[in-house]
Amino acid sequence: MKGFIFQRGFLSAFVVVFHLVLPLLASSENTNINRTRGAAALWLCHHNLSEPFQPAESRIYWQGQGDSNIVVHVYNKGQEEFQTQSETFRNRTKIFPDQLPLGNLSLVIEPVKLGDDRTSSEVVFMSSRTEKVCQWTLYVAAPFQVPKIEIDPTKMTATCSTQGGYPKPEITWKSRDTSQASERTLEPHEVQTSVTLEEDGTYNISSRVNFTESVKSVSCHVYNPTSNQTVSATRDTTDPPPPVSSHTEAIVVAVVAIVIAAIIVSLAVWTYVCCRRRNENGSNTPHWRMASRGLLFYLLCAPVMAQKPVSATVGGSVLIPCSLNLSVHPTRLRFYWQEDDSEKVLFFWDKNGTEGPRAEQYRNRCRAFNTEFSSGNVSIRLDNVNMEDDQKTIWVSAALLDKNNRPVKDFRKECKSTLQVVAPYQGPVLTINKATNTVTCTAHGGYPEPQVSWTGLNKSSAAPLNLQEAQTSSEQNPRDKTYTVTSTVSVKDLKSVTCKVRNPRSNESIEETTKIGVEQLGLSSGAVAGIVIAVVVLIAVGAVAAFHKKHPEVFGQRNNQVCCCQYKVAQQEERNDEEADAAERIELEEQG
Repeated sequence: MKGFIFQRGFLSAFVVVFHLVLPLLASSENTNINRTRGAAALWLCHHNLSEPFQPAESRIYWQGQGDSNIVVHVYNKGQEEFQTQSETFRNRTKIFPDQLPLGNLSLVIEPVKLGDDRTSSEVVFMSSRTEKVCQWTLYVAAPFQVPKIEIDPTKMTATCSTQGGYPKPEITWKSRDTSQASERTLEPHEVQTSVTLEEDGTYNISSRVNFTESVKSVSCHVYNPTSNQTVSATRDTTDPPPPVSSHTEAIVVAVVAIVIAAIIVSLAVWTYVCCRRRNENGSNTPHWRMASRGLLFYLLCAPVMAQKPVSATVGGSVLIPCSLNLSVHPTRLRFYWQEDDSEKVLFFWDKNGTEGPRAEQYRNRCRAFNTEFSSGNVSIRLDNVNMEDDQKTIWVSAALLDKNNRPVKDFRKECKSTLQVVAPYQGPVLTINKATNTVTCTAHGGYPEPQVSWTGLNKSSAAPLNLQEAQTSSEQNPRDKTYTVTSTVSVKDLKSVTCKVRNPRSNESIEETTKIGVEQLGLSSGAVAGIVIAVVVLIAVGAVAAFHKKHPEVFGQRNNQVCCCQYKVAQQEERNDEEADAAERIELEEQG
């Protein structure tokens, strides 16, 4: 419903803005406009007319520059012509005919598509003379998903993957060494990146780097040059958690959906059976129907009822809903949104169809949907949410006027809402201290102050343990008001620990797990190999000693056999010596 209200009110809201703003603008050339796929692109164009506008004698073309044959929109002799419009822009363009006499030649393209990227256009105004004004180039972006980093400890590689974005991004890798306090940006020759163009025009990115044993963590940064946005991820190289496949995620979602459906059906059946029994006992009122409708209403409307407080993310937009019990023409309605504890006005609507003054901090940030006023919908949308908006309570006051502009019905401080601003945390990053047998968890960039919890696995048990003796501290950045949280816990006698950082306002959690092995606790691979060999030797010696103790006769018989053999060998050697001496004497006697 929110998206429906916004689409219907978007174009109408700009009409009011043009009355106030466009006369102050001068036509500009070669204007670059950056927009996100699916959004609306407003091409602002104001032309100073040298003579009164004559619709029947005027032709206006919004078209491609130079040799381009693109026709975005056509206004010819008092009416719009769509048959000459390029196919790609059909049903996506809108001008403001009632504003043309004022020189407002602005155009809206909605929704923006990836195919519109780098479209260069201009306005050709033809009356008594031909003029080209308001050249512009549209650049389109699609946001990339938050990247995922996979670690291969065998090959010692880190792979960063993301998708769904446009245009081609710039990939930057950074690594943090155990002996360095700051990060090092990897050189281009150290990075291997592959880019795949998908069928929908977006890009799939896979980037890989190698790391050494001294690298503690790596981070991947994906920068979109059109939207000027960067998404990033950081991963500790010592403990890569196994990624969850999309197939597994689909199974989990399906199971949850089946369980929810089963609960709803069970409640409906139970209500039907109970209430029907009541009818059979003498009640004439069809309670089961009322109960079923009430149950259905509750199931469908329960998420909508909890509208206050209103949660908003930093940098995003939030709809502040309000529907008054009235049906009136907009020319008989006057209302304004205001802060509860001050006189600062967010939005003011006068009966004559104009927007009134508002506080400077809300200028160009609030929009209403005047096509919905007749049904009592006076909701507003607040853009570019920032930390200063946090915990502000706002309300709307409205008046229904008669023909003499006298109020016949007043609404005072309706739809009171409190804004609760959140910012997602990044990280966490786990750092192992070998000297103190501790692990430190760090997360940053979030708001409000988070809740940090630790769990661990004991070496002798598979059951997770809640670690309560962590030392946690938070520091708030005075510039952007976000928090950096640091928490340290002892890992003695543990084989792994998990740090969980929870945003109490958005109820979103991020976590990281690391294993506590012998290498993490300060032993090198050579030392580990030596210990293993020594243990094997000791086990072998112990086994031989135990066998000797249990079967001494075996070793005794073998020793006797050895001694006997040695004695026989000695006797044979002695006989050989005697025979050699006798042969030598005989030879000497023969010679004499």
